[in-house]
Amino acid sequence: MAKENSSPPKSEPIEAGPRLAAIVDNSDDAIISKDLDGVITSWNRGAERIFGFTAQEAIGNPITILKPPGAADDMPQIMNVVRRGGIVDHYEITRARKDGVCIIVSLTVSPIRDRAGQIIGASKIAREITGQKQVQQELRESEERFRATFEQAAVGIAHVGLDGRWLRVNRRLCDIVGHSREELLATDFASITHPGDVAADWENVRALLAGAIATYTLEKRYIRKDGRTVWVNLTVSLVRGDSNEPKYFISVVEDMSDRKAAQQAMVRLADLLEQAQEPILAWELGGGIIYWNRAAEDLYGFSREEAIGKRSHDLLKTIQPQPVKEFEALVEQTGYWEGELTHTTKDGRVIVVESRHKVVREEGRLLVLESNRDVTERKRVEQQLSRVNATLEKRVEERTAQLHEANRELEAFAYSVSHDLRAPLRSIDGFGQILLREYAGKIIDETGERYIQKMSAAAVRMANLIQDLLSLSRISRAELTKQRVNISEVAQLVMADLRSQSPERNVEVRIEDHLIVEADPRLVRVALDNLLGNAWKFTGKEPHPRIEFGAVQTAGKTAYFVRDNGAGFSMEHAGNLFGPFQRLHRDTEFEGTGIGLAIVQRVIHKHGGTISVEAAAGRGASFYFTLG
Repeated sequence: MAKENSSPPKSEPIEAGPRLAAIVDNSDDAIISKDLDGVITSWNRGAERIFGFTAQEAIGNPITILKPPGAADDMPQIMNVVRRGGIVDHYEITRARKDGVCIIVSLTVSPIRDRAGQIIGASKIAREITGQKQVQQELRESEERFRATFEQAAVGIAHVGLDGRWLRVNRRLCDIVGHSREELLATDFASITHPGDVAADWENVRALLAGAIATYTLEKRYIRKDGRTVWVNLTVSLVRGDSNEPKYFISVVEDMSDRKAAQQAMVRLADLLEQAQEPILAWELGGGIIYWNRAAEDLYGFSREEAIGKRSHDLLKTIQPQPVKEFEALVEQTGYWEGELTHTTKDGRVIVVESRHKVVREEGRLLVLESNRDVTERKRVEQQLSRVNATLEKRVEERTAQLHEANRELEAFAYSVSHDLRAPLRSIDGFGQILLREYAGKIIDETGERYIQKMSAAAVRMANLIQDLLSLSRISRAELTKQRVNISEVAQLVMADLRSQSPERNVEVRIEDHLIVEADPRLVRVALDNLLGNAWKFTGKEPHPRIEFGAVQTAGKTAYFVRDNGAGFSMEHAGNLFGPFQRLHRDTEFEGTGIGLAIVQRVIHKHGGTISVEAAAGRGASFYFTLG
């Protein structure tokens, strides 16, 4: 925005004398005049030199020929000032030369008046300041780079006066010593230096001032604001003036606390390695041994002097998985290796070691840190155990074959017994029914009839028991064939069968829909036949019987349940519930053989699942099972 000079307007004649015209024409500055419409009326040689247009090209054209394309037009604002009689002084603006190059000029614009004092135009003096502005910009950028480098450096940097006082400090130095910038600038370096290091610091400062040294580097300690000691690496140089007089010091402070801690840790590590019970050695890739601890001396028999400088593979006659060069290339590539090696000790014993190799870089060298554990005795025992295991495996195979043969014979015997037993049992039951039907009231009294009924019932019970035992045996031998099964539909089919067998019963049944499992459909049907059949049986004396089938999430798995509100039982006896022939109710209360839940458990276990129960006497039972 153009600023109006507060000086009162001055009248200027339209015409100037020849001497003044010559001065104007030969000026280094561009001196231009224009009318109030912005049309150029005069154009000196300075204007030709600065803008590249000749006077003939410029005069008669609008002053806007100097405006860069796309730039804002400041002339209306400037002319408003001029029309009011004001002067625009040293206004910096960008203008375009004839060749299109943009330059920066400093303008002074003042009004032109006629003899009557009326403003009829404007006189403009333009001085090119492009180079000056570039120098200023470069200077600013240089200062900004210096400030950024100084402030954002990864090390502490400070300017220190000749008396030791802090003149300028960067952020990193404040972080290292734990003081704010203001706190440091109010004191000197000696006040935060460890008392044991002050004298050495001042001695080096005096040598710098005397010109005895050009710079010095010193490891020293600062006392942080929180009282802790921090180790630093200090580098100091002296800045001198044009007359070689000392002006101030530049200090570069590198925090070396981590390095000091690492050095101390290395000392402790070396002591630990020396005290270690495992042999530890270090060797250069492609070179010899550089470290050999006391345990290595004890195991291999070579002293440290005998081992240092030797190639470990040669010294220990190492037998390894591949040739030495390939082995070392593998270790270098992966940075780590572990496995078993065979070594030979100084006295000729061949031993097996469990070895670990770790590649580390130290001062540009690749070193291998190797630790070994003697496992010779363990390998001997393992070989013996391997031979014993081979013998045992052969015996197990033989016994397994014998067991399979015995099982086949037992299955054949069970089938034969069951087949041969069921025929006489059917005869006993059949003849008993004939006696009751044809001789009741003739030669058999009521007591005899009762005996015959008990005999027939016992025969039926024994036949059922034999059938259940065969079913349990078949479940154990059955091959598992898993597929997607809608277990909800299976439960619906089982309940439909139960209702058809006892149509007179009114039982409330709730079955959750769309429960899909991966299981053997035949065995799932067997399990639900028994679980839902038990629920149907044990709700037989309940006035409002209810049976539920559904699923719950427990421990991240889906558990399926069969729940009823029937007779239930005490959990004190639940431990033996899934064993064959285990019954928690008398025959007179509920019939059954005690095999059903044993069958269920074997089905669930074949699927890799689990089964559990929750119950209370008189309050029903809930069976939960998973299918792997």
